[in-house]
Amino acid sequence: MKTLKSLIETKRHLYNGTIFFLILLNFYMAKLLVSQKIFKALGMVIVAILIPFLISFVIVYIFRPVLLWIERKSHVKTWVSTSLFMAFLLVSVLMFIEYFIPLLFTQINNLIREFPHYKDQLLLQVKTFEQKHEFLQSGTLSQILKQFTNRTSFFKESNSTRLILHLMKQFASFLWICLLIPIIIFMMVKDYDLILNSLLKLTPRNEQDTIKHLFKRIDRKLGLYIRGQLLVFIYMFLGSFSLFSLIGLNHSFLFAVLFALTNFIPYLGPYLGGIPLSIYAYLQSPHILLFILLIIFFLQQFDGDIGQPIIFGKQLNLHPLVIIICMATGSVLFGVVGLIIAIPLFIIIKEVFYAYKSRLYR
Repeated sequence: MKTLKSLIETKRHLYNGTIFFLILLNFYMAKLLVSQKIFKALGMVIVAILIPFLISFVIVYIFRPVLLWIERKSHVKTWVSTSLFMAFLLVSVLMFIEYFIPLLFTQINNLIREFPHYKDQLLLQVKTFEQKHEFLQSGTLSQILKQFTNRTSFFKESNSTRLILHLMKQFASFLWICLLIPIIIFMMVKDYDLILNSLLKLTPRNEQDTIKHLFKRIDRKLGLYIRGQLLVFIYMFLGSFSLFSLIGLNHSFLFAVLFALTNFIPYLGPYLGGIPLSIYAYLQSPHILLFILLIIFFLQQFDGDIGQPIIFGKQLNLHPLVIIICMATGSVLFGVVGLIIAIPLFIIIKEVFYAYKSRLYR
C-alpha cells in the first residue's frame, strides 16, 4: 500500500515538474521574441489591447458567483443584476479615486521627503554601533550603507515631485482603459455563458465534452485562486492597517498595502514586506518595532493556520515551492505582469496537461 502511494506521489511530482518545465520553456521563447524590436513593438500593442480585457475578466470572475446567487434568490433577470453590479462597481471606483488614491500618493510623497532625515539617523546609529565593537571599527559597514543610500536617488526629496508627475502621466495614459473596462464588464457579465458556448463551438465536435469538463475544472480552480487571493489581501490589509494605526506607525496605510501585497508570495512575502517596515519602525521608535514584529507574527499565524486553510483548503494542491518558483520566473522574464499571471497560467496549463495526459503517455 505504501509502495503504491509513493508511486502515485512520484508520478504527481513528475507531472508537476513537466508542467513547470513547459511553462518555463514557453516563457523563455516568449522572452526571446519580445526582445526583438519588431516583436517588442507588436507586444506593446497587444498588451495595451489585452489589459482592459484581462482586468474586466478578473473583476467578472471575482463577482460572478455573487451575481448568480442574487439571481437565484431574488429571481431577477440577468440585466437587472448586471445593472446593479455596474452601479456598485462605479460607486466603489469613485470612492477609491476620491479617498484611497490621494491618501496613498500623500503618504508616498511624505515618505520620500522624510528619507534624508532617516538616512542620516540610520548612518549615525551604524557608526555608533561600529565604535562599540572593535571588529567593525574600520568603518566598512557604514561606508557600504552610505554608498547604498546615495545610490537610492529615487528617495531624494528633489525627486518626489517628479515621481508624482510620472505617476500622473501613467494614470492619464491609461485613461482610455478606464473608459473601456465598464463596457467590457457589462457585456461579459450579461453574455458570460453565451461567450463560453461560442468558444466551445469553435472546437472539434468529438473534443467538446472533454473541453467542457476542462473549462469547468479551470473555472473552479482559477476562480478559487483569484477570489481567495482577494480575500487574503483584504483581511491582511484591514488587520495590518488597523493594528499599525493603533500603535501609531506613520504612513500606516502605505505600509499596510505593501505588507498585504507581498503576502501573496509564500514564505518569502512576509519578509519582503516586513524588512523595510521593521527598519522604518525602528527609526521611528524601538518600541514601535517591537509591536510591529508581534503584529507580523500574529498576522502570519492567523493567515497560515486559519485564513488560507478555510479559503483554499486542499483544492488547489499547489506546493508553496512551486508558487515561489513560478512567481520568480514570471517576474524575471516579464516583470510585474509576469509576477501576476504566473500562478493563473500555471493552473491553466496544469489542468490542460492532466486532461490530455492519457493521450501523451499512450
